[in-house]
Amino acid sequence: MPTSIPTSDFASAADALAWLIAMGADEIVREHPLNRFEDSVRITPPPERHVAAAPVPVAAAASADTSALNSLSDIVMALNYLEAHPLKKSSTKLSFYEGPDRPRILLLSDYPRKEEDRSGLVFADKARLLVSNMLSAIGLKLEDVGMMNLLPWRVLGGRAPNASEVLPTL
Repeated sequence: MPTSIPTSDFASAADALAWLIAMGADEIVREHPLNRFEDSVRITPPPERHVAAAPVPVAAAASADTSALNSLSDIVMALNYLEAHPLKKSSTKLSFYEGPDRPRILLLSDYPRKEEDRSGLVFADKARLLVSNMLSAIGLKLEDVGMMNLLPWRVLGGRAPNASEVLPTL
């Protein structure tokens, strides 16, 4: 293990930098320490966001005409009124989208698990904590991103969805 060498042993700052590179230094040390894990250990309840709650009827929900669906909020409301989908009959809550109306970053998940079905969130329990930790490691918060499931309802038994559940004939 190399020992610390007094700065007076170097003829110039360039010599000191060359020595640091030779010793394997690959990043600059800040004046003050930065604890990158500090925010991730704090667990805070998620803020109220676009989680499918009391929906307002959307005319396009009853028909195949999707031209009236102009935003994610419209799609969420329409999904609440879509009774013909085979997965909706066995699910507790819609778990499709949560986040800002126009997110700069969108996280996609395949389909809701048991925890997401109970809560209506896109990521719940341990998965939500993991996503929160990953986002805080890059300086973001859950509130900064949109989160979406490709399928809006849970597939029973934790199995992969079949073709009729992914592309049902409604």
